[in-house]
Amino acid sequence: MQNNERILRWHSGAFQVISSSNGYLFGKFMLFAAAVAVMRLLTTGLSVPFLRWYQNSVEYLQHGNPELPPISNNLMISLVFIIVLSIMCRTLETGWIRIALEASRMRDASGYRVTDGFSASFLKIAVIEIIRSLGIYLGLCCLIVPGVWLFYRWRMVYFICADNPQYGPIRCLKESAKITSGSKKLIFTLDLTLITPYITALLASLITNGIADLFMRPKIAVTMAFCYNELSSYESSDPQESGGESGGD
Repeated sequence: MQNNERILRWHSGAFQVISSSNGYLFGKFMLFAAAVAVMRLLTTGLSVPFLRWYQNSVEYLQHGNPELPPISNNLMISLVFIIVLSIMCRTLETGWIRIALEASRMRDASGYRVTDGFSASFLKIAVIEIIRSLGIYLGLCCLIVPGVWLFYRWRMVYFICADNPQYGPIRCLKESAKITSGSKKLIFTLDLTLITPYITALLASLITNGIADLFMRPKIAVTMAFCYNELSSYESSDPQESGGESGGD
């Protein structure tokens, strides 16, 4: 019951923060969403060589040829660009998370930009993303459960990265493991409560050509920011005077 009250408090605090933001949070998110959309379109285009190589590989195997088609230079170049674009998306996401954190702490975040992470955090985020992605992927290959466990172990790593620019990548991963210790079930439950607005945004976006999505996702980010504030024992006050109090695992 206590966990349900905490989750309800985070949702309520996020709603009040979004309502009192005078629209700047939506403006920041629109810039973030537009930039990510462009990068994903580029990633889709760069994936064409991989799809062709995969189709050729299937045809080779179907015809009894044990040797796969050679990996071309274009394929390797595409892979490099896809990795770089993925890291750039994470860097932008970290900038957006920083804005959500400031808003959840009742500070004016209008002066922050989603591109702030490129100045000092790009290489750090690159290392984090590579370790995180490989760890979760290998974990999912090992009966799925280890991958899910690692996902929630590192669930807060980008919040830590945004909140503590002085931390290195390994410390960010360790701190995420520390604050999520004993709270994985709580965060999983919070994710379940966020599925409804996420699906609602997705369905509404199909009707409104993505416009509704812009009004739902900022609340999701700020709700997660409230969760991070409490799990990391950050002392702040929310719109209800007690919503940001620190809580134990």
